[in-house]
Amino acid sequence: MAIRIEDPFLEEAKWPGCRIESHEFGKKENCDRLFELSTAYLKSAKLLCIEIGENSSAQNWPNASVVYFLLYHATELFLKACIISNNSNYKLNHDIGKLKAQYLEIYSNEDFNFPSPWELSQEKIEDIIGSKVFDGVDRNPDQKYRYFSDKKGDPPKSINVFSPGYILNYIEFLLEKWDQLWSSIVMKD
Repeated sequence: MAIRIEDPFLEEAKWPGCRIESHEFGKKENCDRLFELSTAYLKSAKLLCIEIGENSSAQNWPNASVVYFLLYHATELFLKACIISNNSNYKLNHDIGKLKAQYLEIYSNEDFNFPSPWELSQEKIEDIIGSKVFDGVDRNPDQKYRYFSDKKGDPPKSINVFSPGYILNYIEFLLEKWDQLWSSIVMKD
């Protein structure tokens, strides 16, 4: 006897029969999963960035912040994929500045470098300046872009600017550069 499930979201759903399962993806090496997730986050950021640039009703800070969060998280996952692929024993964290330093220790050839707005960790910037600059949620870009507040609900003190055309160019550059870098890294293994 067949079980029939009543689900209003299935009725007249677009793309009937389209279904994606995670089983095969889960069989891949962790570094390959992280790389593929990084490019998926980057492609999602690209789609939203295009929507922001082409639709004035989408031109708001929540959408811009989500693009920044997707871009930040994509960068974090890409760096972790590269570090893990080297079978290194680095301690991984969420700080892109620190992850980028670890990545460059492993891949020191200039061809492996790529620009990042978060290239320097907040600690490194404060060391350079010689005083504490970042406070509260401003110390954690992933938290700032995800929640736009600290644990008390206070917003960041910093002011951020988002230019969809500039960020779109940067995302397209990263998609191509990361694909080239990953191909080089995988061939080294």
